[in-house]
Amino acid sequence: MREESALDPKALSWAGALGLTQLMLSTARSAARHVPEIKRVTPSLLLQPDPNIELGATHLGLLLRRFDGSKPQAVASYNAGSNAVDRWLQKNGALPLDEWVEEIPIAETRGYVKRVLRSYNTYQLLYRRGVAAIAASASARGAVGKTAP
Repeated sequence: MREESALDPKALSWAGALGLTQLMLSTARSAARHVPEIKRVTPSLLLQPDPNIELGATHLGLLLRRFDGSKPQAVASYNAGSNAVDRWLQKNGALPLDEWVEEIPIAETRGYVKRVLRSYNTYQLLYRRGVAAIAASASARGAVGKTAP
C-alpha cells in the first residue's frame, strides 16, 4: 500500500487502479471469488480501505501461491501481470532472484519490485526489533509467560 498508493485510500492511477492497494476492477472481482463476505465489487467499494485491503491481500496471496512463495515474482506480477512474469521466467528463470529482478525488461516494474522488497525488508527488521524489545521488557518485569491485560 505504501508503494502503490502512498497510503491514500482514494488513490486512482492513470490505468484505472483504485484505492490503497491499487486494484483494477477486473482483478478485484477475480480476488473477490476467494472472499465470501464480499458479494459485489464496485469502484466505490474499492475506495473503502477495509475491502480494498482484503482484496489486495487476497490477490497478493494468490500470486505468492502461483509463484511458489517467490516474493519478487509475486510483486512483479502484481505490477505487470502474471503473463509478463511467465515470459520473463521462461527467458531468465534460471538466474538467481536478485539477477532475475535486474533483468525485468520494464523499468517501472523493476523499480517497483525493488521498492516493495526494500519496504518489506525494512518492516520485517522493525517488527523483529519491536518483538525483541517487548520480550526484553516483559522479561525485565518478570512477566514472561504471563498474559497481558
